[in-house]
Amino acid sequence: MPSGFSATAKCFQRRFPKPPQDNSWKGDELLQIKSAGTVRMMFQNVRSFHFSKDGNTLSDLVQLQDYLSIDVLGISEHHQDIAQIQKKMELAEIVHRHVPGRAASQFDSSEEQVASGTKPGGTALLTVGPLVGRLNPKGKEGDSLGRWSYMSYRRNEMASLTIIAVYQVCKEPTNVIGGTAWHQQRRALDLQGRKAHPRKAFIDDLIAFVKDLQAQHHDIILAGDWNETLDDTQSGLLRLATTTGLSDPWLTRFPNYPSFAT
Repeated sequence: MPSGFSATAKCFQRRFPKPPQDNSWKGDELLQIKSAGTVRMMFQNVRSFHFSKDGNTLSDLVQLQDYLSIDVLGISEHHQDIAQIQKKMELAEIVHRHVPGRAASQFDSSEEQVASGTKPGGTALLTVGPLVGRLNPKGKEGDSLGRWSYMSYRRNEMASLTIIAVYQVCKEPTNVIGGTAWHQQRRALDLQGRKAHPRKAFIDDLIAFVKDLQAQHHDIILAGDWNETLDDTQSGLLRLATTTGLSDPWLTRFPNYPSFAT
C-alpha cells in the first residue's frame, strides 16, 4: 500500500449563513460486503461524543464500524479529557464492550487540566477486526497537545504502515479568551517558550513526526479534519504534503470531480 494523504474541510465563519449542503455520497460506492484483501478506513469529525441514559456517540460509532467492516476509524474533536485516566479507561471499556477481544483504541487530548470531563478538540483511532493482530509492539500513541493519534501495523515482507488521525484548529478562535483546542495549544506552546501560531506549530511538529517515521521506512496514511485545503497555495497543508512527499488519494482517484461542500 503506497503512502497516502487526505485533506478536506473548511471553517465556516459564524457571521455568515451556511450554504445549502449537498449531502449525496461522493466517490466509489461503499458496499457492506468488503472485498477480500481490502483494508477499509473512515475518518470523521464527530463534534463531541454525547452521552445519555439512552446511549452514546462512541457506542454508535463502534457498532457502525463493526457493521460496515471498517478496519480503522479515525476521529477528530471527541471533546473528552483523556488526561483523566478514568475517562480514558471509560472510553476504552465502551469500545471493548461492543467488540470484545477484537479492538484496539487510542484516545488523545491535550494535557491541560479542566474542571469537567469535557475538553474541546482531541483525536482518536479505533482498530476493529483482524488488523488488531498486526499492531506493532507499542505501536499506538498520540500527541501531547491532542493534535493527532496514530497506530502502526506490521505487514508481510513490507515496511510498517502508520495511520495518523489529525485535527488542525481554525486560524483564529471565535473568542479571544476560552478553552477551545486553539487556546489549549496556545497555552501549551507558551509554556514551551514557542511563539509560533498553533497552526504553524502543528504543521512543523507533524512534518517532523512524519519524517521520523519515514526515516524508519514506514509508509504513511494521514487523514482528518484540516480546516483548510490543498487548493490554498499558502496553506500549511500544502507545505506538509510537498515536504513529506505525500499525495492526496482523492485527487489521484477522481482528478476531474467537481468541487463540493465537505
